[in-house]
Amino acid sequence: MSTTASLRASLALACSLLFFSFASQAADIVRDKFGVPHIYGDSVPDVFFGYGYTVAEDRLFQLEMRRRQATGQLAAVLGAETSGATGGAAVNIVALDLQTRESYDPANLMSQFKGLAPDEQALIQAYLDGVNARIKEVLDSGGKLLPRQFVDVWGERLARTELRSWTLDDMLAAATNALTSYSSHTTAQQNAALYAALRKKYPNDFQRLFDTMLWINDPYAPTTREDNAVIQLAEADLSTTRLASAPAPTGAMTVLPLGAPQFEPEATTTSMALLVGKARTGGKSLQLNGPQPGWFQPGYFYTVGLHAPGYDVVGHAPGGLLAVTTGDNGHIAWGSTSAGGDHTTIFQESLSGDKRAYAFQDKFLPVRTEKVSIQIKEVSPREFVVNRTHRGPFTTSLDAPMVYSKQNLWKGHELTSVMAWQRATQAKNWETFHAEGQRMAMGYNWFYSDKDGNIGWLFGGHFPADLSSRDGDPRLPAIGKQGDRAGRSYAGEIFLYNPPSGYLVNWNNKPQKNYANRDLHIPRWSQGDRANILGELMQERAKNPSPMTQEDVLHIYTKATTTDVNFHHFGPLLRRIDAKLVVKADPATQQALALLQRWDGARVPDASGKFYAGAAVPVFQTWLDQFVALTVGTLLSRDEFASMPAYTGTLQLGYMKNSVNLSMGTKIALRGLQARMGLRPDDVPPYDVLQGQEPSLVMLKALQVAVAKIKPKDGAPLDSVRQPMVQQIFFPENYESVPTASPGERPSLPYSANRGVMQRLAVGDGSQIHSMDTNPPGVSADPASPHYQDQLFIYGEGGFKPLPLTPQKPGPGKAVKPLSKL
Repeated sequence: MSTTASLRASLALACSLLFFSFASQAADIVRDKFGVPHIYGDSVPDVFFGYGYTVAEDRLFQLEMRRRQATGQLAAVLGAETSGATGGAAVNIVALDLQTRESYDPANLMSQFKGLAPDEQALIQAYLDGVNARIKEVLDSGGKLLPRQFVDVWGERLARTELRSWTLDDMLAAATNALTSYSSHTTAQQNAALYAALRKKYPNDFQRLFDTMLWINDPYAPTTREDNAVIQLAEADLSTTRLASAPAPTGAMTVLPLGAPQFEPEATTTSMALLVGKARTGGKSLQLNGPQPGWFQPGYFYTVGLHAPGYDVVGHAPGGLLAVTTGDNGHIAWGSTSAGGDHTTIFQESLSGDKRAYAFQDKFLPVRTEKVSIQIKEVSPREFVVNRTHRGPFTTSLDAPMVYSKQNLWKGHELTSVMAWQRATQAKNWETFHAEGQRMAMGYNWFYSDKDGNIGWLFGGHFPADLSSRDGDPRLPAIGKQGDRAGRSYAGEIFLYNPPSGYLVNWNNKPQKNYANRDLHIPRWSQGDRANILGELMQERAKNPSPMTQEDVLHIYTKATTTDVNFHHFGPLLRRIDAKLVVKADPATQQALALLQRWDGARVPDASGKFYAGAAVPVFQTWLDQFVALTVGTLLSRDEFASMPAYTGTLQLGYMKNSVNLSMGTKIALRGLQARMGLRPDDVPPYDVLQGQEPSLVMLKALQVAVAKIKPKDGAPLDSVRQPMVQQIFFPENYESVPTASPGERPSLPYSANRGVMQRLAVGDGSQIHSMDTNPPGVSADPASPHYQDQLFIYGEGGFKPLPLTPQKPGPGKAVKPLSKL
């Protein structure tokens, strides 16, 4: 089904609304055909009381596990460890709890709460009261209303005894954890370990190797501002090798098993945003946003409508977070993706002889210690001592050979950030929205569009105030005794409003050309980026002077999310292989190259829906594995790469081979190959990862090895090889392997695509913003509910359902269910 046809089918499917309501002293709650609650009240706190109630009604287990994750109380109900959803290594839950308890600071959050305006305090308290109203109903029901996940995951005894009402501390922790958990990443310690391994093995070349593997700035990395140079790979300029067509496949088919990745892949997100303004549409605004924290059951986001006099919002919020992070209010629409701008600093500390103090400038400060008791399911509690500096927790033992500590630059601004997002939902123009974005401390790209056709973007979050290298190598831990690391927002400087191009594209890419990589090796912005696909598709469409439509946006979205992001970069280079070398290759290698040269990079199903169409998919993936192994993989052994195993992998997840992103190993190999082919005049890596080998020969060698691995043993032609489609599974655990559903709950789709876990399209037509979305599997976490997975089909077809701002409110005389505030 085409994207346009799918969209029409989805709209037809959801063209009418079914209403269910109950009234209380606080709110009327109206549910549409898909179970989405719209909450009406006489005041904003009344609405948020109903909001808290509905989240707890639909997602109580997910909400409770968020609370425990945010406060370090998971082991009490899960035990000391748990296995991951994908069959990986067991997760140490006690260690996860301890890590949380090191950073969790309820006194600081309460101090922030007391500093909020009275109306903001009332909003949070009302939401908490709504959650507790539902919890009280569940506790009073004698188990009848208890979601089954509590028994399936915790066990029957704990399910009866461990659920309790939330405190304000719990609410503040859960609400802020939903944002901070994606803004606490750093790889400075791993970078230091890589630096040490390179120095040991390559005493003369270690710095050049380090600079090659962890570059600070790539002038060809795609930026949201579109102010970087672009590497041109125009086919017309190439002397390409065109081989004869490969033999047609026979009726027989050779199926390659998926297998597990050799290395544990890097964690990654694929959040996407695509906006088109009035200059390109003839007056409208189009905003497509697909945030991607991971595919979970129930869905990470919760869809809700909030309505009070002078207050209307509809959209999506992470479970446990009050603010609607993707949505519209009729006047404007907003969305987000992760900014990835280095929110966290690691410090190398110098301790006193007795290890009770650490050096800071010209003095020693006492190590702050706290005894922590972690309750563990079915066993006695374990006691720990947590050590902290004034900036944050130590991340190593005080007896470690190298002692490190951590500082989050958003620390102390968590609630301010949540409230900034909440206030932004009431903005009616860019100026107000932009002002709130500058108050956001956690790192997120914010996107804006309005009913009048305007679009905008800002780079939000607190990042290092000094982006130079005056404080040392920005990729490595800072020296603790030299002083603190200050942070600030760049949202007042790094933004665009109605850009000259008429559109905005972001796929977690670099904000602007003068913003360099620091200690994160994820995403390590470079020319090898998935954002290139979106940018190039938009540039191509922009050549057409006719107004851009929502069908155009959806076509570009579909094309980008089904394109192999690795082949997008390597395909043009494979076409540059020297023809004189190709004719000397064996027939099977020639056939494999012909397959790749004819492929357009699309990872789509064949007619059966069971396999990827064509043999090029497995041929290219196997080639890429070998090419990275022959280049980056030769620099250090597996043991030496222990701190960064994904350097030799290609980020094709064992359970989701959909080209999520380019891995670090792939990016390093790509930069080296491009440089040797004369394509990077302003950015030549200091170390040649091809180690003097001719580029065409290395690519052919990798292809020859790949063919030997996948060539059918029965003599069937290479193009009979097929790779099975990988289902898109919604796993019963979140990104930290914390259970959010029962182990057997795994709603799935026939195949996966490289897109957001939910998707929303907002159109401003001059009078109002109109939104449509799909947020699978469904609103409810109850397997018996009709709204448990009723959005799976729409999402799988690339379609959308209506998400009206204010569906008709039922009149008097409807059946009601009384509720009262606590």
